[in-house]
Amino acid sequence: MFDKNNFRNIEITQEMLEKANELIVKTKVNRTIASKIDTLTGILGEFVFAEYLFGNWEKNYVSKNKGKEDFPGIEIKTSAFPFNPKLNLLVREDYAKKRKPQFYVQIIIDVKNSKAENIIQGTKAYICGYVTADMVDK
Repeated sequence: MFDKNNFRNIEITQEMLEKANELIVKTKVNRTIASKIDTLTGILGEFVFAEYLFGNWEKNYVSKNKGKEDFPGIEIKTSAFPFNPKLNLLVREDYAKKRKPQFYVQIIIDVKNSKAENIIQGTKAYICGYVTADMVDK
């Protein structure tokens, strides 16, 4: 059995959710959608990483970095899925070919089931780890 406490986590706040929902229209891109909360999930992942990196989720670059890396040298890959330490970092092949950040960081928003249609206040987001772009290519 694994212990979630071994992973750094950030709790999703109501303020994060409200701001993320406001930004969906500005940040949505034309691509394959796996679930109706894909864009929300991605925005929240960037908020979570800003909270981790700067101690303030509002110091994110969402809506200012369209077509660029999420943070200088860093691309955040976020999934809304029941947390499991065996989950793998997913980077679409076409995406990996066009953008080469130094690092990809995986964040899992720990929703109740894999078909979740919303994310609620208090949900924990786990920062699972990182890999280099070269590792993703291999």
